[in-house]
Amino acid sequence: MRKEDGTNEWPLLPSSRNLGLTEEINVLTLQQLGQDSCVIVRSLPGEINYRYLGLVQREVWAEDDGKRMLKYSLVITDSEANARSQDADPATQQNVRWIKDGGLLLTLTEVDAKVVRPWNITH
Repeated sequence: MRKEDGTNEWPLLPSSRNLGLTEEINVLTLQQLGQDSCVIVRSLPGEINYRYLGLVQREVWAEDDGKRMLKYSLVITDSEANARSQDADPATQQNVRWIKDGGLLLTLTEVDAKVVRPWNITH
């Protein structure tokens, strides 16, 4: 999903509010692949319903220095079964646009108090 100038059309973490939607984004888990990964379908309702299939994964580990790391990833994909399903009943797909590829990666790193500076709020 790109704009004409080639930039990404989507915000980093899409939500109903920053996509201008009045309804909530729907998420359905299609398959749990373990404790930390699953396949989902997400639907963003509106005049055109945007949908995508995605593999969501969470990883937790400790670096050599002991700092904990947390990583969330989402890979948007498509499948032959999904394409066949769309082709089998085109009437249900009239207002649906499937996003076929994309993704995001978010990594959080534990820091100690020396690294974080307190914010000063002035009025």
